[in-house]
Amino acid sequence: MVRKAYPGMDKQLFNNISIEYMLSGLPDQSLAYDVLTKRPKTMEETINLVTWHLTCKNGMKGKTQIRQVETMEEEEEYDYEDLNCRKAGPQRFVTEERLNQFGRDMKESMTRDIIKAVGEIVEEKLMNLNTEKRAVSEKQQKPNSKCYSCNQAGHYSRDCPNRKNGKQQYKNSTEENSLNK
Repeated sequence: MVRKAYPGMDKQLFNNISIEYMLSGLPDQSLAYDVLTKRPKTMEETINLVTWHLTCKNGMKGKTQIRQVETMEEEEEYDYEDLNCRKAGPQRFVTEERLNQFGRDMKESMTRDIIKAVGEIVEEKLMNLNTEKRAVSEKQQKPNSKCYSCNQAGHYSRDCPNRKNGKQQYKNSTEENSLNK
């Protein structure tokens, strides 16, 4: 875009402006300052320096992040199973094995809680399903269910097998009316 904005620009000036804008767009300005002090000549050299500095910076991050846990300063004796734990005065460093053990314990605890909760939910759903089935079966087994169309027990008029397109009910009622007269 710089080349389109300034078509007659010298190549070295173009590189300097491109490098300056690229470095000003970096989220970490300390990184941009470190790269700028190396005085890169081309954009490729700048990109290589930025990549190298980011790699070094990220590589050092992982080694310096040791969590410290303060211990109580009581003089009581405790039997610690973790012999790899380094002590420095009143502070104790968390080793990788202790951190992994803590992670495993948390995972087991959470798994137990989740299994328990899922079991309770499944049990509740089964109870609800059984109650619904009982209610449906009680409705279906009512002895007083009688069809008003054909006067037979065991089904309702909407499910009547003798009914034909709604005309059968009309015939039955007209026949009864003619017999009653």
